[in-house]
Amino acid sequence: MINFPPVLGKTDQESLHQLVTDAVEAHENLTHIHLDLVAHGDDEGIHLSDTPITAEDFLRLADQHPEITFLITTLACHSGDQAVALERLLRERADEKLSKQLTLITQSSPGAQTWQARYGGYYALCFLRCLDLSIANYGRAASLAAQSVQYWNTPLIVHGGKLFRL
Repeated sequence: MINFPPVLGKTDQESLHQLVTDAVEAHENLTHIHLDLVAHGDDEGIHLSDTPITAEDFLRLADQHPEITFLITTLACHSGDQAVALERLLRERADEKLSKQLTLITQSSPGAQTWQARYGGYYALCFLRCLDLSIANYGRAASLAAQSVQYWNTPLIVHGGKLFRL
């Protein structure tokens, strides 16, 4: 799992690309990367600085690293907007391999806040604990974590090119 720190002097998109490229170069036979984007979000995208990361950036990342599958998780407000956009872009591309290469799990519905200051850390701990105990797959772990914090928001998952609401 890679937490996403910004690289000084670079946009968020450049930082993301650099981080993944460095990981691929440093680890021989790397086939899977989990990007956890703990950041703010709005209707423009997911922000660590003033340049938002969007669904288009996730597609570029997958195109640049076709040997890697990506699990992208985020606490960002409005991240559901990026889930809806990613599903649309994958449907337009109609590339089955690309659809299987990207999974996005958000904690918010389109246009909604996640209240991450109150629930985000606990949600993430519950989610990772479910995976660690091998009691759930990604989708079930997200659902169990959402139930555990009595989340008013609907987490979204894009997997296999399809959008799921938990």
